[in-house]
Amino acid sequence: MSTGLAADALLDDVAARAERMGLLKDLSIELFPGARLTEEQVEDIEHHVADIRGRYTPFGLHTFGVSPSEEWRDKTAEAILLYEPELQGEERAHRKQDLLDRMVAAGPAELDALAAGMAGRYVTAGPGNDPLRDPDSLPTGKNFYGLDFQRLPSETTYKVGAQLADELVAEYQARHDGQYPDRLLFNLFDTETLRHGGVVEGQVLALMGFVPHGMGEDVSVALS
Repeated sequence: MSTGLAADALLDDVAARAERMGLLKDLSIELFPGARLTEEQVEDIEHHVADIRGRYTPFGLHTFGVSPSEEWRDKTAEAILLYEPELQGEERAHRKQDLLDRMVAAGPAELDALAAGMAGRYVTAGPGNDPLRDPDSLPTGKNFYGLDFQRLPSETTYKVGAQLADELVAEYQARHDGQYPDRLLFNLFDTETLRHGGVVEGQVLALMGFVPHGMGEDVSVALS
């Protein structure tokens, strides 16, 4: 399965993540050096991940202002830690306790935010989304947003964007006797950015000669 450099980079990232999380072993998928996932294998991984999520999703509807029970807090924390296999020992225990504390604080935080909003006071902003995908959404009760530009582009989407930048310049030069473009125009839409995870932003940075390092508040930019 391959549709170009960008697709190949994303497939390699999916394969690396799936191997690290044990999904390839679960599905008895063996990738030989240089091989990429087939379309059928990608679908198998997608369905397997959906099945795993389904085991943690049917905990019942959330009651606003009520923190999860101790049992569900523990199960949710363990589910999040499945996506952080690099944490071991004391570091993992500390991370789990932090997650548990955040979930304990969720109920009161929701009620406090509601009261603040009704009174016209400031409600702290923060990322939303499923805690399994973004643990920083905990505790809930924030004025949440879906797009966090401090996390875009990721290392993977920057690499894809950089490849697309190289392709764009090469195609232009092929049509204009080796000349570089004088200017380029990009349209950025938040809904598209949510879909591709910052590939276009990575392409723009690469064309400007910037290479981002790190994520969030720890990000830095270097000239390539």
